[in-house]
Amino acid sequence: MLRPAQTRWLSLLAVVERILEQWEALKLYFDDKWLEDHECREIHTALRDPIQKAYFYFLSWMLPKFTRTNAYFQSENTVLLEMHLKMQELYRELLLLIMPSSYVNNTPLDSIDPTDERKHIRPEDIYLGLGVQKQLSLPEVIADVNSVKQLRENCKRFIVQAAVGIRKRYSLDDKLFIAVSNFNNENCMFATEKRQTSLASTFNLLPRISPKKLDVQQILDDEWRYFPNYIAQNKCDLDVNDPLDVFWHKVSEIKTKEDSRSVGPFYNLAHFMLGMLSLPHSNADCERIFSHITDLKTKKRNQLSTKSIAGNLYAATH
Repeated sequence: MLRPAQTRWLSLLAVVERILEQWEALKLYFDDKWLEDHECREIHTALRDPIQKAYFYFLSWMLPKFTRTNAYFQSENTVLLEMHLKMQELYRELLLLIMPSSYVNNTPLDSIDPTDERKHIRPEDIYLGLGVQKQLSLPEVIADVNSVKQLRENCKRFIVQAAVGIRKRYSLDDKLFIAVSNFNNENCMFATEKRQTSLASTFNLLPRISPKKLDVQQILDDEWRYFPNYIAQNKCDLDVNDPLDVFWHKVSEIKTKEDSRSVGPFYNLAHFMLGMLSLPHSNADCERIFSHITDLKTKKRNQLSTKSIAGNLYAATH
């Protein structure tokens, strides 16, 4: 189970749930096999151990938290804006299991060290799910104090390592992701308190897609500042619930009756936002493209130019 878990988190939950579902049947099977096959003895012993079953209940409660996040990142939709909030929510949820809520909710997440046992609550106070509680209420389990203590320590260690893993793989204080998370459709359309008054700080965070000339930056910033006023005064085919890329494509096509230009009044803004949404964030589409590139650049074709690779990728989509 542990080896495929390194790369296949989504399948691990199905394995755990299936074992729990067939626990009694497996126990009967290995009751019959362990005497004639010595290799089955360890499994037979584990299946008859209520503490082992309690740990499987813990996994069946804990693993969905990671599989949901994993599946979210495999979405074909743009998830860049919600990504930071999702990771914060998962990290905070794990911390609240092992630390006091007063500490977690009043301390910046990136400043919290999940391995700091001085901040941990007592192992017996850690919530481990209803399945574990049910198992620990069995008379034979209550009597085995040392095993219960070890189970709680193992579950706590699992939670701590999960939190540490998130910190290693994701920067909770990344200025770019924090800034980008504020550009949801609602904040862009309406002049709310959360809305940035200027894109100046964003230009510094995204130098590759930001205009290089000051006058062009000013034009883009003016479009950003005027956008909510235009929306308030004009009827537009914009929906706050539209996917981000669809929303900004619609914005790029806005035209005014007085505008004789070939592009609309918010073309530069829409182009900038679509560029921001194209930042790599490990979603399913990015993984598929990289997989196609790997297939294209074989040993015999490792000298292909970027233009040729792009042409092959475009051809493969039609």
